[in-house]
Amino acid sequence: PDLAGKLVVAFEVEDVEGLGKVTEAWIEDDQLRDGPISDCVEDAMAALQFDPPAGGGKMRTTYPLVFRPE
Repeated sequence: PDLAGKLVVAFEVEDVEGLGKVTEAWIEDDQLRDGPISDCVEDAMAALQFDPPAGGGKMRTTYPLVFRPE
């Protein structure tokens, strides 16, 4: 309940047979310093699927997640 801080996840989306699959996911900035949460976020990102990148190939992006108690 006291989890607070920012976690920036980076990931690559690649066109795999017409689907945008996350082929790599990693934590780029971890201000939470909570290993299990970071591992869970990495695993969740790796399981996501997006539209394939325009023109095929690969796309790299980052996404910040901000946690704060109520």
